[in-house]
Amino acid sequence: MRTLFFAILSSAALSVATVAFADDTKPVTPVSTDDSDKEICKPVTHEGELVGKTCHTQKEWDKIRYQEQQRLRQYQQQSLFQHPM
Repeated sequence: MRTLFFAILSSAALSVATVAFADDTKPVTPVSTDDSDKEICKPVTHEGELVGKTCHTQKEWDKIRYQEQQRLRQYQQQSLFQHPM
């Protein structure tokens, strides 16, 4: 009886948690052409310390982000095929 009670209770808790973590994000809207030439500055940190800032246009930030994603994806794929000896 006690096991049945805990099984029902845990399944109810899991179903509530699933609803709580449902994906409710909004789709990303494309950047308008007016904003793509505007310069955006972001802070540069090293080991948690602010060391300066770097400024790029939105197009340049998008290109930098894409290149970093490609490098990370390539690194992750290469690590899948390297076997320790």
